[in-house]
Amino acid sequence: MITQRNEKYNFSPQAVDELSALCVEALTEAEADRKDILRVRLSIEEILESWLDRLEGREVTFKSYSRLGRQQIEICVSGDCVKDDSSDENLLFSSRLLAQSGLVPVYSYKNGGNRLSLTLTKKMRLSSTAQLVISLLLAAALGLICQALPERVSEVALAVTQPMFDALVGLLKTVASPLVLFSVCLGITGMGDIHTFSTVGSAMVKRFLLLTFVISVLSSLAALPFFAVSFGGSGVETALFGELYDMLLDILPSDIISPFLTGNALQIIFVAIFLGIALLALGTRVSSVRDVLEQLNDLTDYFMSGISKLMPLFIFLSVFGLFCSGITDELASVIKCVILYISIMLAVTVISFLWAAAKYRVSPGLLLKKMLPGTLIAFSTASFTSAMSSVLESCEKDLGIPKNITRFSVPLGQVIFKPTSQLNYFIITICVAEALGVVITPTWVIVAILSTTLIAFADPPIPGGGVGMYTIIFAQLGIPVAGLAIAVSLETLFDPFATAMKTLSLQSELVLSTGRLKLLDTEILKRSKK
Repeated sequence: MITQRNEKYNFSPQAVDELSALCVEALTEAEADRKDILRVRLSIEEILESWLDRLEGREVTFKSYSRLGRQQIEICVSGDCVKDDSSDENLLFSSRLLAQSGLVPVYSYKNGGNRLSLTLTKKMRLSSTAQLVISLLLAAALGLICQALPERVSEVALAVTQPMFDALVGLLKTVASPLVLFSVCLGITGMGDIHTFSTVGSAMVKRFLLLTFVISVLSSLAALPFFAVSFGGSGVETALFGELYDMLLDILPSDIISPFLTGNALQIIFVAIFLGIALLALGTRVSSVRDVLEQLNDLTDYFMSGISKLMPLFIFLSVFGLFCSGITDELASVIKCVILYISIMLAVTVISFLWAAAKYRVSPGLLLKKMLPGTLIAFSTASFTSAMSSVLESCEKDLGIPKNITRFSVPLGQVIFKPTSQLNYFIITICVAEALGVVITPTWVIVAILSTTLIAFADPPIPGGGVGMYTIIFAQLGIPVAGLAIAVSLETLFDPFATAMKTLSLQSELVLSTGRLKLLDTEILKRSKK
């Protein structure tokens, strides 16, 4: 429980240090995670420093207190209203870091004071990943027990659980489509403006996108020989051309509403890309539209974060229903899926890691030691955002990557460097399709690769968040909703591993990309880690 405080200062650089220290002390009392405390301190300092130019010398108040069982921190600086400048990348970055740490930042202007309020969430005894795994195991155990009992027991259990499962699927569908739209659109606009993008970050962005696409396609093709692809009979080339032609035309929506009503992933992504490029090209002329989209994106992320808390229940209902429905005999392909995914993912990650080590003549053991802290956090939390502060620290202090590169490329890599997410989606999708008897044709494979690659860019950075993406992938590819139970089980198993491999691959790629730009400090890279 945090100590109640009410401290007053004159707003100055020294006061910023003292205020951030008070926040750290309050978070320590609230038993927040050490990594989150460091991240919050950085964020608080960035936000307050952005206010200094206009409010230096004014009275600032720090308060920490509990209200209705919720622990809160409030910093209030008197003076004119300081609006949140959406063009200030540091401020935006800080705000998102706070939200990703499990804190909800609220900016307001009230009674002549600029207020920054933080509401501390209660610390969970079990991690999100642990809750998901426990739900899966409990559902499997109870499902096996139901199978051993008279058939009437399973029928009653399904009559109770199936409506709840359908309601949660509907909730996921409701949030998934706007989540994809806003994530992809703002991923484009987040690159800045056309001029800045072309002069500062274009090389790294192009490399991220190209590598994601190439690795996704090659990885998907490597998995295909292990699945039965139907090429049909005579005239297959003409039919295939016709299907591909129809698929390309179908990407263009007939109106702005139907893609969201039907859950057409390719059309939603087309709208998002078109909107993002338009906003980027028009720049300040549509800054208010960009602000609205960012607010809607934050709102959607907030809803998704709330829904993610229901993921243990969703997993329990889906897996329990899977066992009670008696279709477990069709799950032999799941073992094949697990083996394929782990094999291909390890191959992709190891190749990029060894390439970075060999190119700059660094011992693989030393390089792994430097990259391991963030990778382990990503594995234990199944969340890249939880590992972000550790990845930033490793890149700047141990890998020889300049701070201005890491502050741009790490958040950017989180959004657009997604080969592990794509492979996760593709293999699980084709595995479920095979298990449920969906005909897998060459056109189906092309659509699956394209859909999963693009959907990966909207992958929510929270444990279990990817589950919602399967609702629109399955709708696009004609896979029955019943397949979500299999997808959920596999997603839960893969998520920690996939997040860890992405974190390791991204650090390797940052070393290679920075080296190509001739900005890598190889002396720091080769220096032994203390």
